[in-house]
Amino acid sequence: MRKASRQGLIPEAFDETMAIAPSPTYDNFIGEYASSVKEADLTFIPCVDPERVRRAAFPSVVLESGWTESATDLRRDARMWQEGSGRAVRVVLHAKFYQPNQENEIRLVLSINRARPGGPPTPIERYVILPVPEDAPQNPSISLDEFYAGDCPPMMDPATHVPLDLARLRAIAAEEIRARGHIPAR
Repeated sequence: MRKASRQGLIPEAFDETMAIAPSPTYDNFIGEYASSVKEADLTFIPCVDPERVRRAAFPSVVLESGWTESATDLRRDARMWQEGSGRAVRVVLHAKFYQPNQENEIRLVLSINRARPGGPPTPIERYVILPVPEDAPQNPSISLDEFYAGDCPPMMDPATHVPLDLARLRAIAAEEIRARGHIPAR
């Protein structure tokens, strides 16, 4: 986020109109998820009312990481965040760390689930982070429209995209894997 801010992609008003919260708990899901309780690793929560002071009922972007959860569980969590919020949660990023192989190497895959109110389901975007892919994909991005769940402040361009730096994610994840006594997959 700091890099995107330095590049002028994120206006100064972002700090005043977006709350970034680690590990908040949500229990206000709707529909088949009405009795569910979920805690994300990190959330982006837009401020809504005309003064942009009150936080939205749900985050617009959610990050979940899975060291112990299966990839299937992470996909189920993404569905709960999006369907259980009435698609207020526009983007779910899930970073799946796979169990070490015989050489003690850990793989990492980033998946991105996007939701559009009233629109058809979008395909899950999948990016292999570790091991380093031979053909590095283009960095994915999140639009300001997604960050603000379709209610972008007037001083911002909703079509602006904030890139996710996969190389930086790879470096941070590799360091965390080493800190846990494992080897990043090669």
